[in-house]
Amino acid sequence: MRRLICVWLSYSLLFLLPAVQAQEQEGFQDYYLEVIVTNNAPFVGEQIDYVFRFYAAQLPTGLIYDLPDFADFWVVETMNGAENRVETRNGRQYFVGERRVILAPMRAGTITIEPATLIIPETVFREEERFTTEAITVAVQPLPPGAPDGFNGAVGQFQAEITVDRTALTLGQPIRLTMQITGAGNLEFLSAPDLHFLEGWRVYTNLTRYTVNSVSGLRVGEKFFEWLVIPPRTGSQSFPAISFVFFDPQAGEYRIIVEPSFTVNVLPGDNNTQELPSVDQLNEPITSALSIRPVSAHFRMNSPKLGGFFWLLWIIAPLITVVCAARVYGKQYLAFRRRRAHRATALERTSRRIQEIKFNNPQRVGEQLVAAICGYAADKLGISAKSVKPATIQAILYQRQVAPEIISVILDSLKDVDAIRYVPNELGADWEKLVRQTIATLTDLDGELEKS
Repeated sequence: MRRLICVWLSYSLLFLLPAVQAQEQEGFQDYYLEVIVTNNAPFVGEQIDYVFRFYAAQLPTGLIYDLPDFADFWVVETMNGAENRVETRNGRQYFVGERRVILAPMRAGTITIEPATLIIPETVFREEERFTTEAITVAVQPLPPGAPDGFNGAVGQFQAEITVDRTALTLGQPIRLTMQITGAGNLEFLSAPDLHFLEGWRVYTNLTRYTVNSVSGLRVGEKFFEWLVIPPRTGSQSFPAISFVFFDPQAGEYRIIVEPSFTVNVLPGDNNTQELPSVDQLNEPITSALSIRPVSAHFRMNSPKLGGFFWLLWIIAPLITVVCAARVYGKQYLAFRRRRAHRATALERTSRRIQEIKFNNPQRVGEQLVAAICGYAADKLGISAKSVKPATIQAILYQRQVAPEIISVILDSLKDVDAIRYVPNELGADWEKLVRQTIATLTDLDGELEKS
């Protein structure tokens, strides 16, 4: 009896286990999206990451990412994550694509980030698919009141350092004063502090430099503010302490970094000069008259007599030049009109050529469709048809600054056309759909080229 029960259980498991596994497999999603923000309650000006991830069991080509416009945010930078990274979820492997956008809110209050969309373009073998995320709400906190003097909107964690290139100089020589700010925050939007304390000094602002690097996954930037300052007089001159004020969102308070004062020794300049003239003195107009050497009013120049042959040469040479230029211009104009006519009717002639293809030989049909696409590109771009081939069409379109999405669709169409050449007749390839798709792709490309 026990043996009979064991045999019955074995047969039951043998038939039921595949069914359970099939149901679990059917419950898996082939594609899904994920979107997050690293901080749902940032302060105004505090940087956050918006991360958009796409998971695909089978990675298609020509993906189109349609991200929101991020209203009420500064868009600091958009970065592409590692493509084709593989992750395992629920026991199934997925290819993962990622887009990361660095944002900084511009105002306090509730801000809604609109949904993002991922589009898988249509091909001969599949319909177009669209996947849309949910909207994300961010509750932005205002900066606390009572900001110290000198605060110019810096939000983050920073360090500051003041340096000078010399502490001993002669009168009239400039000092290079540099403020280096390092840290994680909204450095991109910071403006140079005012140096009002240098009364009487001449101050010239140099270009600001900014760099950013990734340190252990953290985005750390460096910003350099630079001035050339010239002391107005000799002797020991002191720079007062310089401060940098910022808001630390992690601590929730304002912080002040104070760089200590320093002294420079200014020696006399040429001719033992002790003080430079003020800027107002330099701008005073010149009132003294300058002596000008007189010129005689009876100046004469004897002109040589020129014969008729000289004037004949002056007439013939320009006339020959005008005739030759008109002939060259005429040829160029006719060639331009021919190219423009070819470009204007390229789509119409290519569509008619595609519709006249007879679908009785897949190999021949594929070759004719490829030739039609390449011929359209040659006519539209005004280049030789011999130079446009499937292997070179991508580089040509990139040179003409065609949108990457359109280029991807063109390449997918060429791949579909090449693949369908090897479909046996008895399988009944959908030629009409392939023709419609090819014409629609060329129509999109035609509109893109008209814009460029």
